[in-house]
Amino acid sequence: THKRPPHQGGSSKEFNAFRTQLLRDAKTIIATHESAEALEHAAPVALLIIDEAGQAHELMAAMSLDSVIRSGGHLVLIGDPKQLPPTVLSRKAAD
Repeated sequence: THKRPPHQGGSSKEFNAFRTQLLRDAKTIIATHESAEALEHAAPVALLIIDEAGQAHELMAAMSLDSVIRSGGHLVLIGDPKQLPPTVLSRKAAD
């Protein structure tokens, strides 16, 4: 069982401790690549779902994949290219 989240106006230390505990106990995590840095506190997960996958750089995707490989879980990358088009930095790849 989890404690209730710290009340609004609580310290960031309390919130970070709460978030870390949730990530340690999670079996499934749904996130964007931008929030993937929080996964360093996560225990091995059975399922990691990453939204806005088209916006991910290779390193971001590799970090997410690494966290799933360590656990033997599954990684699902989703995104709507009509909503947020892929990030393409290479002129050759853009053509």
